[in-house]
Amino acid sequence: MEHSLAEVREHATRTTASRHAPRAPRHDVYALIHKALRLAMSDVLGRVGRLDAEDDIDVCATTTAVRELTGLCRMHLDKEEKFVHPALDAAVPGGAGRPAREHDDHLRAFDRIEAGLRALERAAGTGRVAAGARLYRELALFCAENFVHMHGEEVDNNALLWATYSDAEITAIERRIVGSIAPEQMLGVLRWMAPAMTPAERGTFFAGLRTKLPPPAFAGVMAEVLAALDPDAKRKLLQALGDCRGV
Repeated sequence: MEHSLAEVREHATRTTASRHAPRAPRHDVYALIHKALRLAMSDVLGRVGRLDAEDDIDVCATTTAVRELTGLCRMHLDKEEKFVHPALDAAVPGGAGRPAREHDDHLRAFDRIEAGLRALERAAGTGRVAAGARLYRELALFCAENFVHMHGEEVDNNALLWATYSDAEITAIERRIVGSIAPEQMLGVLRWMAPAMTPAERGTFFAGLRTKLPPPAFAGVMAEVLAALDPDAKRKLLQALGDCRGV
């Protein structure tokens, strides 16, 4: 028997509000990647806001950072559409409708941001200052819309996933996503994900990763990750992994 999306959400809400003893948190496929995206968006938006339009090196570095951000966002969007949205639609017909429509808006935003980047690169003098300001406003809108979009996914999409799939099934979806990401792309993800995690999340995540990678590969990942962490976060991660370097 098919259930409407509203019925599934109501069931999920009733389950969450149950008076029984608290249960362990459900697996959240969005939690860590969305933390990474929020950190990346905030960092890059701040960089564009303080751009020195008279400094060619700063302009080049900033446009590169924006393109890396939109590349990360495009990859995340693609993985959600290939792996998560089919699961939502299989649970409830049309379950991925609203997030899919919002993804279409994001694709159009990518084109506007790229046009703004090219305008900034072509401009000179006061025209470059104006182009930088336009790019900043466009990127700010993109980030704001994505923050709202990610909140909706974490609330509504998770409610649907949790009401219709087991944690093992949700984890299997996540494994397929991770397995589809090229190693060089994964390093780009971890650059933002690692500093965005709590110390407990970071320790658990990298302890698990250590069991899955050959020692040389894990050492290479850790070198990149540790370079992205502040001293306190680095110390706590090394302690969690039982590594006494610099502790």
